[in-house]
Amino acid sequence: MAGGTGAIIKELEHEIETLNTPDFKSAMNWLQFLTSLLETYQDLEDPEAQEIIKEWWHERNLIRKKTKAIFNAQFGSLFRTHLNPTFFSKRLFRFADIYTSSVTNLIKYSTRHTFYPRRGEFLNSASSLPHEYRSWFN
Repeated sequence: MAGGTGAIIKELEHEIETLNTPDFKSAMNWLQFLTSLLETYQDLEDPEAQEIIKEWWHERNLIRKKTKAIFNAQFGSLFRTHLNPTFFSKRLFRFADIYTSSVTNLIKYSTRHTFYPRRGEFLNSASSLPHEYRSWFN
């Protein structure tokens, strides 16, 4: 039987609560929409269109700053810098097979339970981090 390494990260609780707030969800949806608009129309030559694109770009930057501050005013999310995993996240995924905010979150699992980590998927910035796409310990 192979063992694994687990990490207890108290800040994870705040991170998950923040990800689920209406303000954060709304801001992320609008950010994705603005990014899509910018990707689609960025090459338009028309001066009026370019002015609108500048407004979208400015609004996108404001939303990025807002979503970062929702987590923590000084440094943002412990796990992500905008779209990219933080250095902390990359180290965590390299050295820990599982992570949680409290060891008591594991109480619902038997001592025979095996967790199957999918570490490689989460190092890509386009992927969701494990706590972003589902709650492991409800």
